[in-house]
Amino acid sequence: MDLPDPFVLLAMNHYYLYVSTAFGSPLSMNVPVMMTSQSESRGLSQSAPRLAQWGQPHDALPILPLWAVGAGSGGRVWAPNVIRIGDVYTMYFAPTLKDGPTPITHCIGVSTASTPSGPFTPIAGPPLVCQLSQGGDIDPQVFVDPDGPMGAQHPYYLLWKSDNNLSPRYGPDTAWAAPLRNDGLALSGPAVPILQVHQAWEQPFLEAPQMVSAPDGSDWLLFSTGAGFWKPGSAIGLARCDGPLGPCQDFLTSPLIGSNEQGVGPGEETVFVSDKADVWVLYSPWHTGTLSPFRPVEAAHLAWVGGRPVLLAPEDGPFAG
Repeated sequence: MDLPDPFVLLAMNHYYLYVSTAFGSPLSMNVPVMMTSQSESRGLSQSAPRLAQWGQPHDALPILPLWAVGAGSGGRVWAPNVIRIGDVYTMYFAPTLKDGPTPITHCIGVSTASTPSGPFTPIAGPPLVCQLSQGGDIDPQVFVDPDGPMGAQHPYYLLWKSDNNLSPRYGPDTAWAAPLRNDGLALSGPAVPILQVHQAWEQPFLEAPQMVSAPDGSDWLLFSTGAGFWKPGSAIGLARCDGPLGPCQDFLTSPLIGSNEQGVGPGEETVFVSDKADVWVLYSPWHTGTLSPFRPVEAAHLAWVGGRPVLLAPEDGPFAG
C-alpha cells in the first residue's frame, strides 16, 4: 500500500495512521486511516518502535465539502492532520478544488468527528484557507502553544504551505501561520508568512511545515525541501522560529534528513510527539529510488542536546509492510 504524507495520532489507547489519497489505489479512499491494536504503553512511546498488526484501512473522510473533488472522481486529498479539541476530533485536509484554476489547485478544509476513526464530517461553507493568488494551499498542521503570542487562552495555530510552485506567476514557495479560533473551525487572525527557502540545496520547493517545541520552550520548524518529493534530491530541513507566528530562520546549512538507508528521497514529513514526549519525524521515502506506487512510513527520532535538536540513529520502519 502507498502511504504518503503519514500522520499518526495517539488516542483512546490506540495509534491511528492517516495518509493522503494513495497513488494508484483501486479503493478510491479520500483519507485512508488504519488503527493498531497496541496500547499507548508500547510502540512509539518507547525508544525502539516496532509497530505492526495494523488493521485494514477505511476512509476516514468519505464525504468531502461541496467545493472539493473526491478520490472517486479523480481528485486527491492531501496531508490529513487530526487533533482533539475538547470532545471533538478535528481533521484538516487539502483536497482538489472543484472548478479551480489551472493547473489543479488544492485548498484547506476542516471536518469533525466524535471518534478518531471517523467518519469525519466537513464543515459547511468555503475552505478554511484558499489563497488562489498564491496557487492554493496544502499541508496543514495544528500547533498548540499556550506560551504563544495569543496567550494561554488561545493556544491553537494553523501552519501550512501555499502552493506557489504550481506556476512561476505565484512566486516562491512560502510557509504560513495564523491563529485559530478555540474550536479550531476558523482562523481568528490574519495569515502571516513565516519562512521561504534561500539555500541552494533547498531550492525550489518548501512543503509540509511542521512545528515542534523543545523542552526549553523554543520553537522549531521542520520542512520538506529540495527538488521535490519524487526525486532523490528531496530533503528535510530545519529552522528556528521566534514563535508559532514566526518569523523562522534556517538553522542548518545541510539537510536534517536526506536520502539514507531507509530509502531515497524522504519526501514530506510530519511530527509525532509520543505520550512520553519523545519526538519522531515520520516520512515516506521511495525504497526503489524511483517513483512507484508503494511508499512505506519510516521514523527518525529527534532528541534535544544543549537546547538544539539532534537526529538519533535511524530506526527500522515501524510502519513498513
